[in-house]
Amino acid sequence: MIVLKIAFALDCTGSMGPWIHEAKTRIAEIVEEVHRDQPSTHIEVALVAYRDYGDTIRRRVVDFTSPQQVVSTLQNIEASGGDDEAEDIAGALDRVCGLTWGPSDIRMVFHIADAPAHGRRFHLPRVSDRFPEGDPDGVDLITCLRHLANQDVDFTFVRITSSTDMMIDVFQHIYTEENGRFRVIDLNPQSYDGRYGPRRENMAELLSPAVTRSVSQAVSRYTSSQDM
Repeated sequence: MIVLKIAFALDCTGSMGPWIHEAKTRIAEIVEEVHRDQPSTHIEVALVAYRDYGDTIRRRVVDFTSPQQVVSTLQNIEASGGDDEAEDIAGALDRVCGLTWGPSDIRMVFHIADAPAHGRRFHLPRVSDRFPEGDPDGVDLITCLRHLANQDVDFTFVRITSSTDMMIDVFQHIYTEENGRFRVIDLNPQSYDGRYGPRRENMAELLSPAVTRSVSQAVSRYTSSQDM
C-alpha cells in the first residue's frame, strides 16, 4: 500500500471565492479519482486555509485526515479579508511544515493563491504590502521552503495571476537548490475568454483535473522507482 499525503494551502481572502467553492466540491472527488486510477494508494488530506494579519480568522488548519473531514471544515469558510494585496503566506507555509508528514511514501503540497507573500523580494513594487520587510512575526519563508524540500515534499503552485510571478521564481530557486521537486500549474492561459481575458470561474473549474493529473503522475513515478 502506497501512503500518499496531500496538503492544500489555500488563500481564503476576498478574491478567492471561486477557488474555495471548487475546493469544497472537488477535493473528495479528486481523491476518489486518484484511488480509482491508483487503487494501491491510501490517501490522507490536510488543509491550511489562510488570510492575512488583521483578519478576524487568520487561518484554519486541519492536519492529515480523510478528505471528507477537510471538506467539512471548508463548508464554514467563505472568501473574506485581505486588507493589502500581499498575504500571510509565511505563516501558512510554517503551518504546512508543522503538519504530520510521516510516515508516508509520497508527500505533496498544492498552494492555491492569487497574491504574493509579504516582503519586497516576493513581488513588484506596485503590489500593496503593509510589511515590505517580510513577515512581522519573524517567520522565515525561505527556511520553510528549504524544510519542505528536504522532507521530500513535492510543491505545486497553482498560478492564477501575474502578481505571484516573482514569488514563484524565488520558490523555484530555493527548491532547485535543495534538489526538491517544484512545479507550476498555470491555469491562466487555459481559461482565456476572448477579448475579456481569463475568467476566474473558468480557471477554478480547471483546478480539479489538473490536480488529479499531478497526483496520478506522482504515484506513477513512485511506483516506477520502486520497480527499478
